[in-house]
Amino acid sequence: MPSLVLLATFFLFLAGAAAVESPDVSAPARDSSLEGLLRNLEVLNANPDGPQQLLELVNRNRTKTEWPLDAPEVQHFESKIRPVLLESCFKCHGGDKTSANLRVDTREALLKGGDRGPAINLDNPSESLLLQAIHYGNDDFRMPPKEKLPEAAIKEFEIWLKAGAPWPSHSPD
Repeated sequence: MPSLVLLATFFLFLAGAAAVESPDVSAPARDSSLEGLLRNLEVLNANPDGPQQLLELVNRNRTKTEWPLDAPEVQHFESKIRPVLLESCFKCHGGDKTSANLRVDTREALLKGGDRGPAINLDNPSESLLLQAIHYGNDDFRMPPKEKLPEAAIKEFEIWLKAGAPWPSHSPD
């Protein structure tokens, strides 16, 4: 039977939580090899006693607003989501202007929402106000107001929301 440390390593690897603060280096260590994951568990002083402790260990480096993203998540956001937000939403919901008290320039702002409530619903992504608006399902609530987004762009937002609306912690250079 595999040891608890090996199981924890496996779950850490699956969850992408291998990035931990190295004790003698200011930058996070990122080593997905088995030896690297075991070293990371040692750095964390990991000794999970059960499922709850294992879950806490996996989620230790993640927050509700950002987490280490893999290259495909970053690529999807930067190529399919951010450009639409900038081109179609930011004029009214970013910068100095915030129509309906909604900002679209951070994940936190979308979670907070505006006058109608949170723009994204992580518990039930299909119920997100953002999706309702871009689907043009309500005559009083259509975004962008002048022209509906292409179906392909709407599908990308559905995929993004179902994935938990991942948002890189900083803008790319």
